[in-house]
Amino acid sequence: MGDIDPSFIQSKEHRPNLSTFIQVDEIPIIDLSESRQENLISKIGKACEEWGFFQVINHGVPSDVSSKVEIEAKKFFEQSIEEKKKVKRDEANAMG
Repeated sequence: MGDIDPSFIQSKEHRPNLSTFIQVDEIPIIDLSESRQENLISKIGKACEEWGFFQVINHGVPSDVSSKVEIEAKKFFEQSIEEKKKVKRDEANAMG
């Protein structure tokens, strides 16, 4: 498989504490149609702090656009490591 690029490895102080087990039924779902922005911000913050990710619903992105993004993402990850490294992140190019 190869080595992991060091730019993708988080330092220990930024890694989640996995010493406790939390059992839940599903990942957090964030509804972007929420009318109260303060409530939405709070939910996103909590999901990020507790989970590190969340599912977004009612985002307004058409399903055909989502499908195209998924197709292109699969194409990218099917490429060789050499091709993927051409767009890697570094200090000069933080976005990759």
